[in-house]
Formats: sequence, C-alpha cells, structure tokens
Amino acid sequence: MVPTLLAMLVGVGVPYFVARKFAERNPGLVGVAVSLALACAAGVVALFMLAFAVGFLLEHFMNLFDMRLDTGAWLNGLARGILGVFPGAAGGAIHGRRRAATRRGQPHPRP
Repeated sequence: MVPTLLAMLVGVGVPYFVARKFAERNPGLVGVAVSLALACAAGVVALFMLAFAVGFLLEHFMNLFDMRLDTGAWLNGLARGILGVFPGAAGGAIHGRRRAATRRGQPHPRP
C-alpha cells in the first residue's frame, strides 16, 4: 500500500507543478501543449527515479533484517503512478493558464 500511495503522489504531484509553472509563463495553446508534454515526461522520469532509488535503498535496508522486497507491489504502484501522470499534468496546465489570465486581468479562458 505504501509504494502505491508514494507512486500516486509523485505521479500526480510532479506533473501538476511542472505543468502549472510552465503554463503560467506561456498561457497560449502552444504553451499549454508543451507544458503537458514536458510535465508528462517529468512525471515518468520522477517515477522511475523513485522506483530505482527507493527500491535500491529499501532492498539494502531490508537485507539487514533478512526480509525480502515485494517487487510486485512496487511494480503495481509504478503502473498506478504512471496512470496518474496525465490527469496531474492536465490539472496543472488548466490551473496555470487560469492563474496567468487572472494576473493579466483578463477573463478566465475556457478549459
């Protein structure tokens, strides 16, 4: 359960913040499309970094106590985290575009 929760948080959180910051600076349609692509790539890279780094450290820690690492739980969590990348990126892009419109005093663009 912990690997799935951790992967979901990273899988939704990282793309959300990357897309929001990029779409805030470039609120046009091309900027939003680029922010979606960039955020999805950043989310997947962050998930793989999490999987390998935490899995490597956890395996060494568990070897101290003669316990085995449940690889299936980590792979299941990684798959669920990857499924959360696109909704996180889309939410961040919409929020960033609305924040940019609010700062410029324009009406909110339609999502």
